[in-house]
Amino acid sequence: MNVVCSKTHVYWVKPVLPVTLDGIESLPLLGGDKIFPSFNATLVIPGALCIEKLKRALAQTLRDYPHIAGRLSCDPKTQELSIRLTNDGVPVTVGSTNLPYATDEWFHNNEHHPDILDRLPVTSFRPSDELSPQPLARFKITTWEITGETSLSAAWAHVLGDGTTLHRVMHAWSNYYQDLPPAIIPTFDKYFGPAPKIEQQSIYDTLAQVPHLGVHYSAKRFHEMYNEMVSTTSRVDIKLTFEEIMAIHYMVTKSTKTKVSTMDCLAAYFVTVLNRTEDEPIREISNLLQASERAHYS
Repeated sequence: MNVVCSKTHVYWVKPVLPVTLDGIESLPLLGGDKIFPSFNATLVIPGALCIEKLKRALAQTLRDYPHIAGRLSCDPKTQELSIRLTNDGVPVTVGSTNLPYATDEWFHNNEHHPDILDRLPVTSFRPSDELSPQPLARFKITTWEITGETSLSAAWAHVLGDGTTLHRVMHAWSNYYQDLPPAIIPTFDKYFGPAPKIEQQSIYDTLAQVPHLGVHYSAKRFHEMYNEMVSTTSRVDIKLTFEEIMAIHYMVTKSTKTKVSTMDCLAAYFVTVLNRTEDEPIREISNLLQASERAHYS
């Protein structure tokens, strides 16, 4: 991997005060949000961006989404994790490179090219930790001198929310950059509402179907089980064009009256191919869609 990045500078952008959660000390992490790995996204714009204007727009966005500027903390008594709303800075790395933009080559080589992305560190959270110093998101802006394009990448901790949340954040950032109001301003209501009430019989009925969900595993045992699973896992990288994905979707939908999503069609396609080529058939799957796109905005 050749890296020719120059004039790199890191800005720490803080939210405009007061934030939408002003006066609230921390945001609790609900069960479904305790997913600690990060994921990444990249947009490519055909031209230059004004860095000062981007920084101001991001500060406005962080005012609406202040948990992005927070830090993970752990209550030493309850051992419960939360995002402390510290209004700390979020790092934005700005640089340039004279390398050609070669996403296909990097994709097939499974490379996370540093000219595109500043990755979040892999962090373990122990009950003794009171406050993590690590930011929960990082952004990188790179000018590609050969083409004049600009890439804007986000490294995003999943505890901040899923891909839909990141999409809304990037959309708000884009709107503020264009001096437009955001499409929505989040309320975070679900974090402060009462816990849902579930009838005990419903819990018993559910556990009868998935009894493993009723077993409590220590963090050590959980990581052991995860490592055992990974040790028998093989990575397969496949890249499909938009036209190929739509062709798969058409093949499926023309033979059924049931509404089928593109995601389901892709999963079925991969399982079908593997079942025709592998000795051991696939009987159960779980899937996660991660899309990368070369997006252009005027």
